[in-house]
Amino acid sequence: MQTKTYTLAGTITGGTASVTDITAVSQGDAVDNRSGDRIKLWRVEVRGTADSDLDLYIIKGNGAVAPVLANFTSANGAYLLDSENGNQFIERKHYRNLHAVGSEDPVKFSVNFKGMQVKYNGTASTAGIQNKVYFVVVSRNTADSTASLSCRIWFTDP
Repeated sequence: MQTKTYTLAGTITGGTASVTDITAVSQGDAVDNRSGDRIKLWRVEVRGTADSDLDLYIIKGNGAVAPVLANFTSANGAYLLDSENGNQFIERKHYRNLHAVGSEDPVKFSVNFKGMQVKYNGTASTAGIQNKVYFVVVSRNTADSTASLSCRIWFTDP
Protein backbone atom coordinates (compact mmCIF):
# COMPACT_ATOMS: atom_id res chain seq x y z
CA MET A 1 0.00 0.00 0.00
CA GLN A 2 1.35 3.42 -0.96
CA THR A 3 0.53 6.81 0.55
CA LYS A 4 0.65 10.40 -0.63
CA THR A 5 0.17 13.38 1.69
CA TYR A 6 -1.10 16.84 0.77
CA THR A 7 -0.74 19.75 3.20
CA LEU A 8 -2.97 22.78 3.60
CA ALA A 9 -1.45 25.24 6.06
CA GLY A 10 -2.06 28.93 6.41
CA THR A 11 -4.81 31.41 5.68
CA ILE A 12 -8.09 30.61 3.94
CA THR A 13 -9.51 33.85 2.56
CA GLY A 14 -13.01 34.58 3.85
CA GLY A 15 -15.86 33.56 1.56
CA THR A 16 -13.70 31.37 -0.70
CA ALA A 17 -13.00 27.70 -1.33
CA SER A 18 -9.62 25.97 -1.40
CA VAL A 19 -9.67 22.94 -3.73
CA THR A 20 -6.95 20.25 -3.90
CA ASP A 21 -7.03 17.34 -6.35
CA ILE A 22 -5.83 14.58 -4.02
CA THR A 23 -5.76 11.98 -6.80
CA ALA A 24 -3.09 13.88 -8.78
CA VAL A 25 -0.54 11.09 -8.32
CA SER A 26 2.50 11.43 -10.57
CA GLN A 27 4.12 8.60 -12.45
CA GLY A 28 7.64 7.73 -11.34
CA ASP A 29 9.88 5.70 -9.06
CA ALA A 30 9.23 7.50 -5.75
CA VAL A 31 7.27 5.80 -2.98
CA ASP A 32 4.25 8.08 -3.53
CA ASN A 33 4.21 7.67 -7.33
CA ARG A 34 2.37 5.26 -9.61
CA SER A 35 3.76 3.21 -12.48
CA GLY A 36 0.77 2.81 -14.82
CA ASP A 37 -2.24 4.78 -16.01
CA ARG A 38 -4.43 3.99 -12.99
CA ILE A 39 -4.49 3.53 -9.22
CA LYS A 40 -6.90 1.98 -6.76
CA LEU A 41 -7.86 4.44 -4.04
CA TRP A 42 -8.52 2.80 -0.68
CA ARG A 43 -8.73 5.51 1.94
CA VAL A 44 -8.51 9.25 2.58
CA GLU A 45 -7.68 10.65 6.02
CA VAL A 46 -7.67 14.29 7.13
CA ARG A 47 -5.97 15.43 10.36
CA GLY A 48 -4.88 18.71 11.88
CA THR A 49 -6.55 21.86 13.14
CA ALA A 50 -8.92 24.32 11.49
CA ASP A 51 -10.88 27.39 12.51
CA SER A 52 -14.46 26.55 13.37
CA ASP A 53 -15.86 28.59 10.47
CA LEU A 54 -14.47 26.18 7.85
CA ASP A 55 -16.42 23.38 6.20
CA LEU A 56 -14.26 20.47 5.00
CA TYR A 57 -15.29 18.12 2.20
CA ILE A 58 -14.10 15.04 0.37
CA ILE A 59 -15.78 15.17 -3.04
CA LYS A 60 -15.68 12.66 -5.90
CA GLY A 61 -15.78 14.23 -9.35
CA ASN A 62 -17.15 12.47 -12.41
CA GLY A 63 -15.43 14.66 -14.99
CA ALA A 64 -12.33 16.76 -15.52
CA VAL A 65 -13.78 19.89 -13.88
CA ALA A 66 -12.92 20.66 -10.23
CA PRO A 67 -15.57 22.00 -7.85
CA VAL A 68 -15.61 25.75 -7.13
CA LEU A 69 -17.40 27.89 -4.54
CA ALA A 70 -20.35 28.37 -6.92
CA ASN A 71 -21.05 24.60 -6.62
CA PHE A 72 -22.01 25.15 -2.97
CA THR A 73 -25.12 26.80 -1.54
CA SER A 74 -25.12 28.69 1.76
CA ALA A 75 -27.89 27.33 4.00
CA ASN A 76 -28.44 27.58 7.76
CA GLY A 77 -24.91 28.81 8.45
CA ALA A 78 -23.20 26.10 6.39
CA TYR A 79 -22.25 25.51 2.78
CA LEU A 80 -23.86 22.49 1.15
CA LEU A 81 -22.97 20.88 -2.15
CA ASP A 82 -25.60 22.16 -4.59
CA SER A 83 -28.03 19.43 -5.69
CA GLU A 84 -28.23 21.06 -9.12
CA ASN A 85 -24.78 19.63 -9.88
CA GLY A 86 -26.43 16.31 -10.67
CA ASN A 87 -23.82 13.57 -10.89
CA GLN A 88 -20.95 15.94 -11.64
CA PHE A 89 -19.87 15.93 -7.95
CA ILE A 90 -20.66 13.45 -5.21
CA GLU A 91 -20.10 14.42 -1.59
CA ARG A 92 -18.34 11.59 0.22
CA LYS A 93 -17.79 13.48 3.49
CA HIS A 94 -18.78 16.86 4.94
CA TYR A 95 -17.02 17.79 8.19
CA ARG A 96 -18.32 20.94 9.86
CA ASN A 97 -16.75 22.52 12.93
CA LEU A 98 -19.51 23.63 15.28
CA HIS A 99 -17.55 25.48 17.95
CA ALA A 100 -17.29 29.23 18.45
CA VAL A 101 -16.19 31.14 15.37
CA GLY A 102 -12.50 32.00 15.49
CA SER A 103 -11.42 29.06 17.64
CA GLU A 104 -9.05 26.52 16.13
CA ASP A 105 -10.34 22.99 16.62
CA PRO A 106 -8.78 19.56 16.13
CA VAL A 107 -9.91 17.76 12.98
CA LYS A 108 -9.76 14.03 12.29
CA PHE A 109 -11.86 12.01 9.86
CA SER A 110 -11.45 9.40 7.16
CA VAL A 111 -13.35 8.10 4.14
CA ASN A 112 -13.06 4.58 2.72
CA PHE A 113 -13.09 4.17 -1.07
CA LYS A 114 -12.69 0.36 -1.15
CA GLY A 115 -10.31 0.21 -4.08
CA MET A 116 -12.10 2.69 -6.35
CA GLN A 117 -10.20 2.92 -9.63
CA VAL A 118 -8.82 6.32 -10.69
CA LYS A 119 -7.84 6.35 -14.35
CA TYR A 120 -5.37 8.90 -15.76
CA ASN A 121 -5.04 10.46 -19.20
CA GLY A 122 -1.89 8.50 -20.06
CA THR A 123 0.95 7.26 -17.88
CA ALA A 124 2.80 10.59 -17.64
CA SER A 125 -0.30 12.65 -16.85
CA THR A 126 -1.66 13.59 -13.41
CA ALA A 127 -4.98 14.56 -15.00
CA GLY A 128 -7.52 11.98 -13.94
CA ILE A 129 -10.22 11.20 -16.45
CA GLN A 130 -12.25 8.94 -14.20
CA ASN A 131 -13.11 9.25 -10.48
CA LYS A 132 -11.01 12.25 -9.41
CA VAL A 133 -11.25 13.06 -5.68
CA TYR A 134 -10.95 16.54 -4.19
CA PHE A 135 -10.27 17.90 -0.71
CA VAL A 136 -12.28 21.12 -0.45
CA VAL A 137 -12.18 23.70 2.36
CA VAL A 138 -14.95 26.33 2.27
CA SER A 139 -14.91 29.41 4.51
CA ARG A 140 -18.31 30.29 6.01
CA ASN A 141 -16.98 33.60 7.33
CA THR A 142 -16.21 36.84 5.49
CA ALA A 143 -13.02 37.19 7.56
CA ASP A 144 -9.91 35.10 6.90
CA SER A 145 -9.52 31.76 8.70
CA THR A 146 -6.54 29.55 9.42
CA ALA A 147 -5.95 25.85 8.98
CA SER A 148 -3.11 23.39 9.41
CA LEU A 149 -4.32 20.18 7.78
CA SER A 150 -2.80 17.12 6.18
CA CYS A 151 -4.78 14.98 3.78
CA ARG A 152 -3.33 11.53 3.15
CA ILE A 153 -4.47 9.00 0.58
CA TRP A 154 -3.80 5.26 0.62
CA PHE A 155 -3.61 3.65 -2.79
CA THR A 156 -2.29 0.67 -4.69
CA ASP A 157 -0.77 0.62 -8.15
CA PRO A 158 -2.47 -2.31 -9.91
